[in-house]
Amino acid sequence: MGGSTWYWALAAYAINAKWKLTAYVSYNEQNSNQNEVEASRVGGIQTCAGGGTISDDTTCVPWSANLDMKGETLGLELKGKIGVWDVGARYSYEKDLTNYNIAYVDPGPLSPVPAGAGRLPNTFYTVNSLRLTGSTPVSKNARIRLDYIYDVRRMDDYTWANWTFSDGTSVFQAPNQITQLIKVTLTVAF
Repeated sequence: MGGSTWYWALAAYAINAKWKLTAYVSYNEQNSNQNEVEASRVGGIQTCAGGGTISDDTTCVPWSANLDMKGETLGLELKGKIGVWDVGARYSYEKDLTNYNIAYVDPGPLSPVPAGAGRLPNTFYTVNSLRLTGSTPVSKNARIRLDYIYDVRRMDDYTWANWTFSDGTSVFQAPNQITQLIKVTLTVAF
């Protein structure tokens, strides 16, 4: 069981004949409820209380997960003309948040579940991005374009941050990353 909710809006405004502004925003929320207790059992046994076995080699571990995922996006863009230059600036912000809300009944010493398993921290991921562009003709059939991108990413994901899994392993990737890019493009028409 679960559900989804989506909202979005877009607006555009002509400041004057040379300058235009665009803005957008979106929001989404998705929810998924999962529950092992209602799953079919082998050998016709349909109950799972957390401590008994359902066959000679399988221990029943009832669990549930209420996954809650939310996303937000915001963007602003300004385009215009300064002399012979067509210029633009675009800013965007994105955020994803996931709450796992996992729970299970500890079946005791016969548990096939390692200690600490099933517990996942909430995670988030954000991107802030600024892009500046400018282009101008350099001849009748050639145009030069300059781009600058400044991108900041932050993540708090257990698979990339300082998180130790139930088997003792861990992965590390810098949770904050900054990328800058400068690009020069020459376009020639034939």
